[in-house]
Amino acid sequence: MSREPRFEQESKRYFKPGGRVIVITLLVLMSLLFVLFWVRKNRKPERLTVLEINGTPVYINEAMIYYQMMREAFEAKGGEDIWTLDILGIDAEQTALDQTLTSIVRVKTARNAMQEPTQDDKIRIEAAAAAIRDHLSQEYRLRHEIDDNLIYQVAEDNYLAYQYEHNARFLYAEIEDDIQAGMAQRFGKYDNTKTMNDYLERVILDPVMFYTGTFVEDRWTSYPEVQREQILTKAEAVLSALTPDNFRFMANQFADSTEVTGNPVFQQGEVICPEERFGQIYKGQIDASVAEQIFSLSIGEISPIMETPYGYLIVRVSGFRGPMDQDRTTFEQQLVQARTRYRLALTEELKERRLSQELDHLVEESTVIKYEELFAEYVRTGE
Repeated sequence: MSREPRFEQESKRYFKPGGRVIVITLLVLMSLLFVLFWVRKNRKPERLTVLEINGTPVYINEAMIYYQMMREAFEAKGGEDIWTLDILGIDAEQTALDQTLTSIVRVKTARNAMQEPTQDDKIRIEAAAAAIRDHLSQEYRLRHEIDDNLIYQVAEDNYLAYQYEHNARFLYAEIEDDIQAGMAQRFGKYDNTKTMNDYLERVILDPVMFYTGTFVEDRWTSYPEVQREQILTKAEAVLSALTPDNFRFMANQFADSTEVTGNPVFQQGEVICPEERFGQIYKGQIDASVAEQIFSLSIGEISPIMETPYGYLIVRVSGFRGPMDQDRTTFEQQLVQARTRYRLALTEELKERRLSQELDHLVEESTVIKYEELFAEYVRTGE
Protein backbone atom coordinates (compact mmCIF):
# COMPACT_ATOMS: atom_id res chain seq x y z
CA MET A 1 0.00 0.00 0.00
CA SER A 2 1.51 3.24 -1.15
CA ARG A 3 1.76 6.20 1.16
CA GLU A 4 1.67 9.88 0.16
CA PRO A 5 4.80 11.88 0.77
CA ARG A 6 4.79 13.76 4.03
CA PHE A 7 5.10 17.12 2.23
CA GLU A 8 1.91 16.57 0.26
CA GLN A 9 0.09 15.48 3.41
CA GLU A 10 1.13 18.65 5.19
CA SER A 11 0.03 20.76 2.19
CA LYS A 12 -3.42 19.23 2.12
CA ARG A 13 -3.79 19.75 5.85
CA TYR A 14 -3.10 23.51 5.65
CA PHE A 15 -4.62 24.32 2.25
CA LYS A 16 -8.16 23.18 2.72
CA PRO A 17 -10.83 24.94 0.52
CA GLY A 18 -11.79 27.39 3.30
CA GLY A 19 -8.18 28.26 3.97
CA ARG A 20 -7.58 29.02 0.31
CA VAL A 21 -10.39 31.65 0.34
CA ILE A 22 -8.93 33.38 3.39
CA VAL A 23 -5.43 33.51 1.93
CA ILE A 24 -6.67 34.83 -1.43
CA THR A 25 -8.77 37.49 0.34
CA LEU A 26 -5.78 38.62 2.39
CA LEU A 27 -3.64 38.83 -0.75
CA VAL A 28 -6.26 40.93 -2.52
CA LEU A 29 -6.61 43.27 0.45
CA MET A 30 -2.86 43.68 0.70
CA SER A 31 -2.69 44.44 -3.02
CA LEU A 32 -5.43 47.04 -2.70
CA LEU A 33 -3.72 48.66 0.27
CA PHE A 34 -0.45 48.80 -1.65
CA VAL A 35 -2.15 50.41 -4.65
CA LEU A 36 -3.94 52.96 -2.44
CA PHE A 37 -0.69 53.78 -0.63
CA TRP A 38 1.14 54.22 -3.94
CA VAL A 39 -1.58 56.48 -5.36
CA ARG A 40 -1.76 58.52 -2.17
CA LYS A 41 2.01 58.88 -2.05
CA ASN A 42 2.42 59.90 -5.67
CA ARG A 43 -0.71 62.00 -6.22
CA LYS A 44 -0.45 65.84 -5.84
CA PRO A 45 -2.64 66.86 -2.93
CA GLU A 46 -5.95 68.49 -3.80
CA ARG A 47 -5.61 72.30 -3.69
CA LEU A 48 -8.10 74.94 -2.69
CA THR A 49 -8.53 77.75 -5.23
CA VAL A 50 -8.93 81.17 -3.62
CA LEU A 51 -8.57 83.30 -6.76
CA GLU A 52 -8.92 83.06 -10.50
CA ILE A 53 -7.30 85.70 -12.70
CA ASN A 54 -8.16 85.38 -16.38
CA GLY A 55 -8.91 81.72 -15.79
CA THR A 56 -5.60 81.01 -14.03
CA PRO A 57 -6.12 79.72 -10.47
CA VAL A 58 -4.26 80.91 -7.40
CA TYR A 59 -4.12 78.14 -4.82
CA ILE A 60 -4.29 78.45 -1.07
CA ASN A 61 -0.62 77.60 -0.50
CA GLU A 62 0.47 80.56 -2.62
CA ALA A 63 -2.08 82.84 -0.94
CA MET A 64 -0.71 81.85 2.47
CA ILE A 65 2.70 83.31 1.58
CA TYR A 66 1.09 86.68 0.90
CA TYR A 67 -1.17 86.33 3.94
CA GLN A 68 1.79 85.84 6.29
CA MET A 69 3.44 88.99 4.92
CA MET A 70 0.17 90.90 5.30
CA ARG A 71 -0.21 89.79 8.93
CA GLU A 72 3.30 91.00 9.71
CA ALA A 73 2.55 94.35 8.07
CA PHE A 74 -0.57 94.73 10.23
CA GLU A 75 1.33 93.82 13.41
CA ALA A 76 4.12 96.26 12.54
CA LYS A 77 1.54 99.05 12.57
CA GLY A 78 -0.79 97.96 15.37
CA GLY A 79 1.19 95.47 17.43
CA GLU A 80 0.41 91.80 18.03
CA ASP A 81 -2.80 92.76 19.86
CA ILE A 82 -4.32 94.23 16.69
CA TRP A 83 -6.24 90.98 16.04
CA THR A 84 -8.14 91.24 19.33
CA LEU A 85 -8.69 95.01 19.45
CA ASP A 86 -11.92 96.61 18.32
CA ILE A 87 -10.62 99.53 16.26
CA LEU A 88 -13.59 101.68 15.25
CA GLY A 89 -15.62 98.55 14.44
CA ILE A 90 -13.06 97.29 11.89
CA ASP A 91 -12.43 93.53 11.75
CA ALA A 92 -8.64 93.43 11.40
CA GLU A 93 -8.60 89.74 10.46
CA GLN A 94 -11.12 90.19 7.64
CA THR A 95 -9.36 93.32 6.45
CA ALA A 96 -6.07 91.41 6.24
CA LEU A 97 -7.74 88.65 4.23
CA ASP A 98 -9.32 91.15 1.82
CA GLN A 99 -6.09 93.07 1.36
CA THR A 100 -4.18 89.84 0.77
CA LEU A 101 -6.42 88.93 -2.17
CA THR A 102 -6.26 92.49 -3.52
CA SER A 103 -2.47 92.45 -3.27
CA ILE A 104 -2.22 89.16 -5.16
CA VAL A 105 -4.47 90.45 -7.95
CA ARG A 106 -2.40 93.63 -8.36
CA VAL A 107 0.90 91.74 -8.31
CA LYS A 108 -0.29 89.17 -10.85
CA THR A 109 -1.76 91.72 -13.25
CA ALA A 110 1.33 93.96 -13.05
CA ARG A 111 3.61 90.95 -13.54
CA ASN A 112 1.66 89.86 -16.62
CA ALA A 113 2.23 93.28 -18.18
CA MET A 114 6.00 92.68 -18.15
CA GLN A 115 8.31 90.63 -20.36
CA GLU A 116 9.84 87.42 -19.05
CA PRO A 117 12.82 87.95 -16.71
CA THR A 118 16.35 88.21 -18.07
CA GLN A 119 19.29 86.21 -16.72
CA ASP A 120 20.28 89.15 -14.54
CA ASP A 121 16.70 89.33 -13.27
CA LYS A 122 16.77 85.64 -12.39
CA ILE A 123 19.80 86.14 -10.16
CA ARG A 124 17.92 88.79 -8.20
CA ILE A 125 14.79 86.64 -8.11
CA GLU A 126 16.79 83.74 -6.66
CA ALA A 127 18.04 86.03 -3.90
CA ALA A 128 14.50 87.24 -3.19
CA ALA A 129 13.22 83.66 -3.13
CA ALA A 130 15.93 82.70 -0.63
CA ALA A 131 14.91 85.62 1.59
CA ILE A 132 11.25 84.54 1.50
CA ARG A 133 12.16 80.92 2.22
CA ASP A 134 14.30 81.94 5.21
CA HIS A 135 11.57 84.24 6.47
CA LEU A 136 8.88 81.53 6.54
CA SER A 137 9.39 78.88 9.18
CA GLN A 138 9.83 75.28 8.09
CA GLU A 139 6.73 74.33 10.07
CA TYR A 140 4.67 76.98 8.26
CA ARG A 141 5.93 75.85 4.86
CA LEU A 142 5.17 72.20 5.57
CA ARG A 143 1.74 72.93 7.02
CA HIS A 144 0.65 74.90 3.97
CA GLU A 145 2.53 72.81 1.37
CA ILE A 146 4.80 75.68 0.30
CA ASP A 147 7.74 74.31 -1.69
CA ASP A 148 10.77 75.99 -3.24
CA ASN A 149 9.19 76.18 -6.71
CA LEU A 150 6.20 78.05 -5.35
CA ILE A 151 8.42 80.44 -3.39
CA TYR A 152 10.42 81.16 -6.54
CA GLN A 153 7.18 81.86 -8.44
CA VAL A 154 6.04 84.34 -5.78
CA ALA A 155 9.46 86.02 -5.83
CA GLU A 156 9.38 86.26 -9.62
CA ASP A 157 5.85 87.68 -9.67
CA ASN A 158 6.73 90.34 -7.11
CA TYR A 159 10.03 91.22 -8.77
CA LEU A 160 8.39 91.76 -12.15
CA ALA A 161 5.50 93.66 -10.54
CA TYR A 162 8.07 95.91 -8.85
CA GLN A 163 9.78 96.44 -12.20
CA TYR A 164 6.45 97.49 -13.69
CA GLU A 165 5.87 99.94 -10.84
CA HIS A 166 9.43 101.25 -11.04
CA ASN A 167 9.07 101.95 -14.75
CA ALA A 168 5.66 103.55 -14.30
CA ARG A 169 6.95 105.90 -11.60
CA PHE A 170 8.95 107.93 -14.13
CA LEU A 171 5.98 109.64 -15.69
CA TYR A 172 7.05 113.13 -14.62
CA ALA A 173 5.64 114.82 -17.72
CA GLU A 174 2.15 113.71 -16.75
CA ILE A 175 2.31 114.99 -13.19
CA GLU A 176 4.53 118.10 -13.36
CA ASP A 177 1.55 120.45 -13.77
CA ASP A 178 -0.09 118.86 -10.72
CA ILE A 179 3.13 119.27 -8.74
CA GLN A 180 3.31 122.97 -9.56
CA ALA A 181 -0.35 123.45 -8.66
CA GLY A 182 0.12 121.66 -5.35
CA MET A 183 3.19 123.71 -4.47
CA ALA A 184 1.36 126.96 -5.23
CA GLN A 185 -1.60 125.94 -3.10
CA ARG A 186 0.60 124.95 -0.18
CA PHE A 187 3.11 127.81 -0.21
CA GLY A 188 1.48 130.64 -2.14
CA LYS A 189 0.36 132.35 1.07
CA TYR A 190 3.98 132.66 2.27
CA ASP A 191 5.16 134.66 -0.72
CA ASN A 192 4.68 138.21 0.56
CA THR A 193 6.25 140.26 3.32
CA LYS A 194 2.98 141.14 5.06
CA THR A 195 2.13 137.48 5.48
CA MET A 196 5.62 136.76 6.79
CA ASN A 197 5.46 139.51 9.42
CA ASP A 198 2.01 138.41 10.57
CA TYR A 199 3.15 134.79 10.71
CA LEU A 200 6.17 135.67 12.86
CA GLU A 201 4.21 137.43 15.62
CA ARG A 202 5.21 135.49 18.72
CA VAL A 203 3.28 134.50 21.85
CA ILE A 204 4.62 132.89 25.01
CA LEU A 205 2.06 130.68 26.72
CA ASP A 206 1.32 127.66 28.89
CA PRO A 207 -1.23 125.29 27.34
CA VAL A 208 -3.69 122.97 29.06
CA MET A 209 -4.92 120.45 26.49
CA PHE A 210 -7.75 117.92 26.67
CA TYR A 211 -7.70 115.73 23.56
CA THR A 212 -10.99 114.56 22.06
CA GLY A 213 -9.54 112.02 19.66
CA THR A 214 -6.39 110.29 18.55
CA PHE A 215 -4.30 109.70 15.44
CA VAL A 216 -4.91 106.41 13.64
CA GLU A 217 -2.35 105.86 10.86
CA ASP A 218 -1.62 109.61 10.72
CA ARG A 219 -5.32 110.47 10.43
CA TRP A 220 -7.10 112.24 13.27
CA THR A 221 -10.09 110.26 14.54
CA SER A 222 -12.49 111.86 17.03
CA TYR A 223 -13.89 110.02 20.02
CA PRO A 224 -17.66 109.34 20.20
CA GLU A 225 -19.82 112.34 21.13
CA VAL A 226 -20.62 111.01 24.60
CA GLN A 227 -16.92 110.73 25.40
CA ARG A 228 -16.23 114.22 24.04
CA GLU A 229 -18.97 115.62 26.28
CA GLN A 230 -17.36 113.96 29.30
CA ILE A 231 -14.01 115.50 28.36
CA LEU A 232 -15.61 118.93 28.07
CA THR A 233 -17.14 118.52 31.54
CA LYS A 234 -13.69 117.69 32.90
CA ALA A 235 -12.17 120.74 31.17
CA GLU A 236 -14.89 122.98 32.63
CA ALA A 237 -14.20 121.65 36.12
CA VAL A 238 -10.47 122.27 35.75
CA LEU A 239 -11.02 125.80 34.39
CA SER A 240 -13.29 126.70 37.30
CA ALA A 241 -10.51 125.76 39.73
CA LEU A 242 -7.63 127.44 37.87
CA THR A 243 -5.90 130.47 39.35
CA PRO A 244 -2.59 132.15 38.47
CA ASP A 245 -1.04 130.53 41.54
CA ASN A 246 -2.17 126.94 40.97
CA PHE A 247 -2.16 126.97 37.17
CA ARG A 248 0.86 124.74 36.61
CA PHE A 249 -0.08 122.33 39.41
CA MET A 250 -3.64 121.86 38.11
CA ALA A 251 -2.44 121.57 34.52
CA ASN A 252 0.09 118.87 35.38
CA GLN A 253 -2.48 116.97 37.44
CA PHE A 254 -5.46 116.95 35.08
CA ALA A 255 -4.49 117.88 31.50
CA ASP A 256 -3.62 115.43 28.72
CA SER A 257 -0.77 117.71 27.69
CA THR A 258 0.90 120.85 28.98
CA GLU A 259 3.49 121.07 26.20
CA VAL A 260 3.50 123.08 22.98
CA THR A 261 5.83 120.62 21.25
CA GLY A 262 3.87 117.71 19.80
CA ASN A 263 0.48 119.40 20.19
CA PRO A 264 -1.15 119.44 16.71
CA VAL A 265 -2.94 122.71 17.53
CA PHE A 266 0.47 124.39 17.40
CA GLN A 267 1.88 122.55 14.37
CA GLN A 268 -0.23 123.99 11.54
CA GLY A 269 2.37 126.14 9.79
CA GLU A 270 5.43 125.36 7.69
CA VAL A 271 7.74 127.32 10.01
CA ILE A 272 8.16 126.33 13.66
CA CYS A 273 9.54 128.66 16.33
CA PRO A 274 13.04 127.50 17.43
CA GLU A 275 12.08 128.25 21.07
CA GLU A 276 8.91 126.17 20.88
CA ARG A 277 10.02 123.91 23.74
CA PHE A 278 9.91 126.98 26.00
CA GLY A 279 6.29 127.70 25.13
CA GLN A 280 7.09 130.30 22.45
CA ILE A 281 5.05 130.01 19.25
CA TYR A 282 4.70 131.90 15.98
CA LYS A 283 1.16 132.99 15.27
CA GLY A 284 1.28 131.26 11.87
CA GLN A 285 1.85 127.85 13.37
CA ILE A 286 -1.28 128.00 15.57
CA ASP A 287 -4.49 126.45 14.26
CA ALA A 288 -6.61 129.18 12.68
CA SER A 289 -9.61 128.27 14.87
CA VAL A 290 -7.92 129.75 17.97
CA ALA A 291 -4.97 131.88 16.76
CA GLU A 292 -6.79 135.23 16.82
CA GLN A 293 -8.44 134.46 20.15
CA ILE A 294 -5.08 133.68 21.76
CA PHE A 295 -3.55 136.90 20.43
CA SER A 296 -6.48 138.91 21.79
CA LEU A 297 -5.68 137.85 25.39
CA SER A 298 -3.85 140.07 27.85
CA ILE A 299 -0.56 139.11 29.44
CA GLY A 300 -1.23 136.98 32.53
CA GLU A 301 -4.79 136.23 31.43
CA ILE A 302 -6.19 132.68 31.52
CA SER A 303 -8.30 131.98 28.46
CA PRO A 304 -11.76 130.43 28.42
CA ILE A 305 -12.08 126.90 27.02
CA MET A 306 -11.32 127.05 23.30
CA GLU A 307 -12.61 124.28 21.05
CA THR A 308 -10.10 123.11 18.42
CA PRO A 309 -10.24 120.28 15.87
CA TYR A 310 -8.14 118.22 18.31
CA GLY A 311 -9.77 118.94 21.64
CA TYR A 312 -10.35 121.59 24.27
CA LEU A 313 -7.60 124.11 24.99
CA ILE A 314 -6.97 126.53 27.86
CA VAL A 315 -3.91 128.80 27.83
CA ARG A 316 -2.23 131.31 30.08
CA VAL A 317 -0.36 134.01 28.18
CA SER A 318 3.01 135.18 29.51
CA GLY A 319 4.01 137.61 26.77
CA PHE A 320 4.06 138.72 23.14
CA ARG A 321 6.83 139.79 20.79
CA GLY A 322 7.03 141.10 17.24
CA PRO A 323 9.23 139.56 14.53
CA MET A 324 12.98 140.21 14.55
CA ASP A 325 15.66 139.74 11.88
CA GLN A 326 16.55 136.29 13.23
CA ASP A 327 12.91 135.26 12.91
CA ARG A 328 12.89 136.32 9.24
CA THR A 329 16.06 134.33 8.61
CA THR A 330 14.50 131.31 10.28
CA PHE A 331 11.38 131.82 8.17
CA GLU A 332 13.30 131.76 4.89
CA GLN A 333 15.51 128.82 5.86
CA GLN A 334 12.65 126.66 7.07
CA LEU A 335 10.54 127.48 4.02
CA VAL A 336 13.30 126.29 1.68
CA GLN A 337 13.49 123.02 3.60
CA ALA A 338 9.71 122.70 3.78
CA ARG A 339 9.32 123.27 0.04
CA THR A 340 11.93 120.63 -0.73
CA ARG A 341 10.32 118.09 1.58
CA TYR A 342 6.84 118.79 0.32
CA ARG A 343 7.80 118.61 -3.35
CA LEU A 344 9.39 115.20 -2.81
CA ALA A 345 6.39 113.94 -0.83
CA LEU A 346 3.89 115.37 -3.32
CA THR A 347 5.80 113.88 -6.26
CA GLU A 348 5.74 110.43 -4.66
CA GLU A 349 2.06 110.80 -3.79
CA LEU A 350 1.14 111.80 -7.35
CA LYS A 351 3.26 109.03 -8.84
CA GLU A 352 1.63 106.51 -6.50
CA ARG A 353 -1.79 107.81 -7.50
CA ARG A 354 -0.89 107.59 -11.20
CA LEU A 355 0.50 104.10 -10.73
CA SER A 356 -2.61 103.05 -8.82
CA GLN A 357 -4.73 104.26 -11.74
CA GLU A 358 -2.62 102.18 -14.13
CA LEU A 359 -2.95 99.10 -11.94
CA ASP A 360 -6.69 99.66 -11.53
CA HIS A 361 -6.94 99.78 -15.32
CA LEU A 362 -5.06 96.49 -15.63
CA VAL A 363 -7.30 94.87 -13.03
CA GLU A 364 -10.45 96.19 -14.71
CA GLU A 365 -9.33 94.58 -17.96
CA SER A 366 -8.84 91.24 -16.21
CA THR A 367 -11.46 88.71 -15.20
CA VAL A 368 -11.05 88.20 -11.48
CA ILE A 369 -13.02 85.77 -9.33
CA LYS A 370 -12.41 85.82 -5.58
CA TYR A 371 -13.40 83.00 -3.25
CA GLU A 372 -13.26 85.04 -0.07
CA GLU A 373 -15.32 82.70 2.07
CA LEU A 374 -13.18 79.68 1.20
CA PHE A 375 -10.04 81.64 1.98
CA ALA A 376 -11.42 82.89 5.29
CA GLU A 377 -12.61 79.43 6.30
CA TYR A 378 -9.22 77.89 5.56
CA VAL A 379 -7.39 80.53 7.59
CA ARG A 380 -9.75 80.35 10.56
CA THR A 381 -9.73 76.55 10.76
CA GLY A 382 -6.18 75.91 9.59
CA GLU A 383 -4.32 78.46 11.65
